[in-house]
Amino acid sequence: MNAKRLTLFFLCLVMGFSAQGQSLIERTLALQPALNERGKFGSDNASLNQWASVLGGVVNNGQNTTTTPKEVYDQLSQDPFFKPLFEEVDMSSVTQSTTHPGNQEVSRFGGANAGGAVNRLLNQIGGIDVTNFADGLATFLVNRAKEELTNSFFADLQSAVASTPELGTLFPKSSAILNVLYDFQIADFLPQLQSAFQDDLKDILGNTEGLFSLDAQDCKGCTGYDADTTKLKKDAENCWARVQAYQAFGKTNDGFAVILFTQLMQQIYDGENAAQIIHSLATNDALFKDRSSVNDLHQGLLLSDFFSQSLLSSEPDQIWVPFDSIRKVLTTPSLAKIYLGLLNQQSQQTEYQNLKVPGSSNMTLAAFIQSNQSNILSYVQNLNQAQYLVQQALQKYNALPEAEQRTTKLVLTYATATLGFVAATLDWKSLFPELKKEY
Repeated sequence: MNAKRLTLFFLCLVMGFSAQGQSLIERTLALQPALNERGKFGSDNASLNQWASVLGGVVNNGQNTTTTPKEVYDQLSQDPFFKPLFEEVDMSSVTQSTTHPGNQEVSRFGGANAGGAVNRLLNQIGGIDVTNFADGLATFLVNRAKEELTNSFFADLQSAVASTPELGTLFPKSSAILNVLYDFQIADFLPQLQSAFQDDLKDILGNTEGLFSLDAQDCKGCTGYDADTTKLKKDAENCWARVQAYQAFGKTNDGFAVILFTQLMQQIYDGENAAQIIHSLATNDALFKDRSSVNDLHQGLLLSDFFSQSLLSSEPDQIWVPFDSIRKVLTTPSLAKIYLGLLNQQSQQTEYQNLKVPGSSNMTLAAFIQSNQSNILSYVQNLNQAQYLVQQALQKYNALPEAEQRTTKLVLTYATATLGFVAATLDWKSLFPELKKEY
């Protein structure tokens, strides 16, 4: 599934990282003071204390234990990225009894001490009130098309639901009203219908997924169903044929893509930020159960999540590390080496050892990082640009009075920017032409 399909689907539909933990980008920036003017680590006390304490958690695999500078040196000086950074370190003069805490990695979404953090997310996410955002996006979309929500529009919808009853699954509140009205009564109930349609629009994403779960029993309401003989007559037979087509489509890769990105869009409506969305989709094993044909997509999402989490900020009022800080890491050779080295070490932790790069011949994540250094930096720069657009939209949105937030087009701008970040993470294959296989 490529980014273009994701974007098209979006257009068709809408016309607690802990403060005590650090992401890989934050650790990279924390190591800058340990570098000398030649971009190397030193063995003087100030430099040693800095790199030994920050890298302690890398060596002990995130465990909350103490680590000596020698243990840090022995492991990381053999890493292809860290090795040139340790060239000027003289361990013979270092007191080996010095120890440093593990400074363990704490994920915003899972991992050490997370304790199901996904289910305990605050109602304020990235500064956006979830209720205001979801209501505001739906209100804005409805207001934009208000001139279309006329008698004629609802008369057409009434006719469509009558001939294709399963459409009521997509617009249940509107259909409930239309099903008890004669066409000449629509004008009298127009305000109620407009309100019901707005509610249906807010739920359209979940309702779309429900369309794939209909069965024969859902056709009993069709005209022509004979309860005495339990025979599906013409209208009901047509309904059942359509329902079977929905079911069959839901089992295809394209149908799965619609289900997957329906969930993605629902999370945007619910006010979750892009990093949370990527993580929740990537780690939703139930979503991918018994779908071996989309294993590459699952692995691709896990890979996207791996890089996405490396950019997170531990500051409570930020989603990602600021744009300029990330750009500094990517454009400073010594800092870029540290960042790649941290990615390389992280990829060898237990939770990532079974991750295989999609489209390759069982390439491990560590091998992928070591053989695609410049491409990875370009990919992360794309993510940095995408997250900057999200943050800009978020700041403008939060600067508005609450009353204006509900109707401003900035809610759609924020949603589009959020989707753009997700699309950027999934577009990593365009930077690695040797991986030819499509999702």
